[in-house]
Amino acid sequence: MNEVLERLERIEQKMDARFEQVDRRFEQVDKRFEQVDKRFDQVDRRFEQVDKRFEQVDRRFDQVDRRFEKVDEQLHRQGLLLESLNGNVQLALEGISGNRAVMDARFSEVLAKLDERIQPVEAASRHFARSVTALAQGKPGRKNPRG
Repeated sequence: MNEVLERLERIEQKMDARFEQVDRRFEQVDKRFEQVDKRFDQVDRRFEQVDKRFEQVDRRFDQVDRRFEKVDEQLHRQGLLLESLNGNVQLALEGISGNRAVMDARFSEVLAKLDERIQPVEAASRHFARSVTALAQGKPGRKNPRG
């Protein structure tokens, strides 16, 4: 029986040694889990930082979208203004063209009237010049009005 007891004691010692090994292994595993937990915490913090950055990026995209909307509105208004100005310029050009035609016709009328009035003056001037030339040369047949 002593033998059995000794044997049981050895078995118990071996089992205690094995349990100690298992305990150490569990402690190692616990430490590994703690390390993994710390890593997950770090990863969680990183994800939170990334989320915050994405929120910032989203806000900036919203700002850019609003700016593009404003630019689109301004371009639309500028396009309408340009169309209006184009119409006004077209009307002005048509008015200028019409005025030019009227002015050309009036100028032609004025020139014709001027020619009508100047022709008798030019004829009288030519006649007077010939008379003066004849008198200066002393040609007979012409009367001196003073004498």
